[in-house]
Amino acid sequence: MSKIFPKATLNSLLQFIPDQTNDDEKIMYDKLDKQVLTYYSNNIRHGTFYLGGQIAMRPYEEITLDKIKEVREIYKKREIEYGKPCNSFEANSILNSKMLLNQMEEIVKCHLTIMYLRELKNIKLNDDADSHIISYLY
Repeated sequence: MSKIFPKATLNSLLQFIPDQTNDDEKIMYDKLDKQVLTYYSNNIRHGTFYLGGQIAMRPYEEITLDKIKEVREIYKKREIEYGKPCNSFEANSILNSKMLLNQMEEIVKCHLTIMYLRELKNIKLNDDADSHIISYLY
């Protein structure tokens, strides 16, 4: 790709607006559940939020699929170390954190796809190649 994409940070995702002239972007972005963005922004303490309840991050730090994978690995390790939740409150908290992490993953994937599609518009290959790449991204 010819340029660096804007990073998917909490701040940038909160401000992201799909191109209103691009129906594909609007459809992809509008179908997402974005409550995780509000949740994390409302729960910033001392300049920090916790991705998936596990990794301390600043709102300007990039949220990557690798960081999301790292959170999932922490979940697995903690379950091995501590076993099952000890009560329904803890179980609900863990479930909520995992749900929010899944939402964030979908938002980050959508953001990456939209950035790739925007860049693809700048690189005109041919109609068949463009169609193939777009179908792969969806």
